[in-house]
Amino acid sequence: MTTKLEQNLPLRTSLCSRCDTEFVTRVHHPPIPLDTLQSGELPSQTETQQTLSFIEEEEAELFRYDEEISRLRRITGELEAQRLALHNRIEARRSYLATTRKIPLEIWEYVFTELCCTNSRYALTISPKVECVDAPAYTISRVCSRWRKIAHSRSHLWSSFSIDISNALPSIDTLLLLYIEKSHTQPLVIQLTDSYPLEDRDDNYFLEEDYAKALFGNNGKALFLALLSCMERCTRLDTSDFYRCNMLNHLFNEPPTISLPALHTIEVLAFSWGTPNYPQWFWDPIHTAPLLTKVITPSVWEDFDTLPWAQLTTLDVRELKGTELLVELITTCPNLVSLRIHEFIPEPHGPISTPVTSSLQNLAIGAEHSTPSSFDSIFAALTLRSLTSLELSSAAIWPSPSRDWPCPSLTAMLERSSTSLERLSISFPELGLASEAVTEFLKSTPFLTQLEVNLCGGLSITGRDSTTGLLTALNLSNPDGVLVPKLERLYILQRALRTHPEMMRLIVETVEMRSRQGLEDWGRIEDVVPLKALCVSFSPSRDSVEGLEDYGYGDESLAPVLDRVRTLSRGGTRCVIEY
Repeated sequence: MTTKLEQNLPLRTSLCSRCDTEFVTRVHHPPIPLDTLQSGELPSQTETQQTLSFIEEEEAELFRYDEEISRLRRITGELEAQRLALHNRIEARRSYLATTRKIPLEIWEYVFTELCCTNSRYALTISPKVECVDAPAYTISRVCSRWRKIAHSRSHLWSSFSIDISNALPSIDTLLLLYIEKSHTQPLVIQLTDSYPLEDRDDNYFLEEDYAKALFGNNGKALFLALLSCMERCTRLDTSDFYRCNMLNHLFNEPPTISLPALHTIEVLAFSWGTPNYPQWFWDPIHTAPLLTKVITPSVWEDFDTLPWAQLTTLDVRELKGTELLVELITTCPNLVSLRIHEFIPEPHGPISTPVTSSLQNLAIGAEHSTPSSFDSIFAALTLRSLTSLELSSAAIWPSPSRDWPCPSLTAMLERSSTSLERLSISFPELGLASEAVTEFLKSTPFLTQLEVNLCGGLSITGRDSTTGLLTALNLSNPDGVLVPKLERLYILQRALRTHPEMMRLIVETVEMRSRQGLEDWGRIEDVVPLKALCVSFSPSRDSVEGLEDYGYGDESLAPVLDRVRTLSRGGTRCVIEY
């Protein structure tokens, strides 16, 4: 049986429609029928000789086909190469005329910096937990030669790493070494983490060596060694998520040498039961780092031999238990300028020493799960000669009647310290202000320039709401004299109180009186600083009375108030009332 194609003899293939060049098949023998092949019939001697002759002729013809196909492929390849070269020339001309060539180098640098180094983003992030390698500078450098030249010449684009060394990806240290090389002599920011699940350490690992091998994998040591090669340029080190730091001992037969001459900030991991379990060879260079002045830690442990506390100027603590530990901490850090405690937990204590410090300027204490009375022991124990900024906050809820603020111990501390407090922020949403206490408190802060108050809007035990009492105390006609004469900015957030036109008029009158024009009218422009901004927000706030662009959603009775607000704005004093 022959196919339709096989019956069309001779076979011709057109190679060129212009010159009618054809490839003509010279040999065409009939095929062996399919039923003959399937029958098992043996060919005769004559048929055998004929078949061998056909094979020889057809193999020669097959060679002709191969030669022609090779020739055509060679021609096609040449045409494709010429086409590609032409295409590249066109793209080059388009690139030459591209608008992006007009963008100044400084703009590209700004864009790349925003992409690689902002919004808490590290220049290189290696995280096998999410199978992620985020390397924006490396990606940018592979776009085009111009971007590559810009990226390679801006070392700060390569100068921060977040490295998860648990289960490190194969050969990932090569990418890290590239970043270290491209960062040149730029100061480095390094974060060390491990994402190996804490619960995975079970009875499967009887030996710590086996656990360390499972933790770091085959590439963890190479990755850590790459980091060690650049530690002398590290200025900020974050190990707060490096939970199995004690396992580092099993990576090395002998302790490695680390030097941290440029380190000025470290964020460490601390456990509630004591000192972080870093290997001693890791602690020693931290303890001797000559420029280390800032520490961020979840807690403060009683072992004060691990960090160079005496040279610290900034300390950020997530949780601190008891006034005794706070006093010991301040005593151990004689050069401390800024201290922030996010959660202070009061504890029973005996007699406490009352240190006097002349270095601490900024103090922020939160007690989100304790009442404001927990601050009393702190104020009673401390004397802060140089305090310029104080932040106090507590969101705790306790049964009424609530204790009104300011408490006498705070006023006593400020008077005892003879401090030049300039900025004060009080956030006690469940408390009200006692008018008499406010007057005494403001008398103790004559240098205050900024005051932020977040208090309850209900009536205090004196029957007056917090905002009314505070604004009345700021009146120039106050019989106790002009309080806080240097006050420039006042921010009030008052909860659980619906405002009314009388309250708004009181706010505006206070601002008018403390504005430049008002002080001139009262003859107090020489000894009282004009108020620059007063913002009052009654929660929940919906509308705003500020300028013409914000008006139109409030009560019509507020129109006169709005006119006065506009006049204040033109005179340089901003008045915002949200209600």
